[in-house]
Amino acid sequence: MKVLHIISGLKSGGAEGVMYRLIDKDTTNNHYVISLTDDGFYGQRFKEKNIFLKCLHIKKGIGSFFIFFKLIYVIKKINPEIVQCWMYHGDLFGGLAAKLLGKKKIYWNLRNSDLSLKWSNKTTIFISKLNSLLSHIIPHKIISCSNKSTETHIQLGYCKRKFVRIDNGFDITKFNFNKKYRDLWRSNLKLKKKDIVFCFVGRWNLQKDFQTLFYAFRNFLITRKNQENIKLLLIGKGIDIKNENLKKELTKYRLMRNILLINETEEVYKILNVADIGIFASKGNEGFPNVIAEKMLTKIPCIVSDVGDAVRIVGKKGLIYKKNSWIDLNKKINFTYDQFVLNNVDWQSKKFYSRKKIVQNFSLKKMIKSYQEIWAK
Repeated sequence: MKVLHIISGLKSGGAEGVMYRLIDKDTTNNHYVISLTDDGFYGQRFKEKNIFLKCLHIKKGIGSFFIFFKLIYVIKKINPEIVQCWMYHGDLFGGLAAKLLGKKKIYWNLRNSDLSLKWSNKTTIFISKLNSLLSHIIPHKIISCSNKSTETHIQLGYCKRKFVRIDNGFDITKFNFNKKYRDLWRSNLKLKKKDIVFCFVGRWNLQKDFQTLFYAFRNFLITRKNQENIKLLLIGKGIDIKNENLKKELTKYRLMRNILLINETEEVYKILNVADIGIFASKGNEGFPNVIAEKMLTKIPCIVSDVGDAVRIVGKKGLIYKKNSWIDLNKKINFTYDQFVLNNVDWQSKKFYSRKKIVQNFSLKKMIKSYQEIWAK
């Protein structure tokens, strides 16, 4: 089948990553991609794999009206059997255009779980509410990546009977513990043999709760005699010493000697191997946090905030802290550190469980099969 994906943009976000993995590994269908904006982070990857990509460079104002007709033209030219829309703008524009062309198999994809003005702009919130009305008319099915996302959008008025949950899937061969990568990156980061590394992957953004993380970690460090051997590795967009706001926060919490910073990179799967303990700090608006599963596949037990479906991802052996609570996070960090240092047998069991949990429940193969099955209905 011809499957056309219409998405807001191709930056290095969770939805974009899932779409890329789906297209890259699904050999059953022929895939086409339309980005309403630019080619972003994933555009070059699609081009290298000879995947059709059209960027419409939509802008605010009257220009978007003409772009909509261009979108209709491109969809008509491709003439897909399946139109898979991603994110609110993609759902709206892609869904409307496909509907006007008489397409019946239109699928929406929803991922947010907390639409707040703290991290969502007014236009996005307006479009999400408009889509809630159109959801009863346009999409054949609505795909959600998490229970929390489904619950949130049903409360917004989205058509309940159309929802189907498809969990994100991960490449279990790419994300795996690799001693070669561990040795390489521990050397690159100038880590000593006895250094213990906590790791958080997330862009510099209000939605990610860096302040709670920094405060909890500072209070953890001051209780430890060997604090110079305890490191906090941060990886993500905007995670750079040139980021003055980040630098200010690190100075405020006296963390400069214990911090390791790596900006957005395609080598996350390699760098993760240096980490001993994972942390996921977030205030909300998480559906299915991919970075938790990626750490767990690398055999890194994780401490996570109770947002989105994080609790479901880590399972019974994961450690959960109450979001926004530095006291609870500090407690979990102390407990996990002591367990790592003092109980190697139990820790090895946690590492094994972490990977097994993702392999059994969130493999890329399972996700692709789920999409293929829903498209066939």
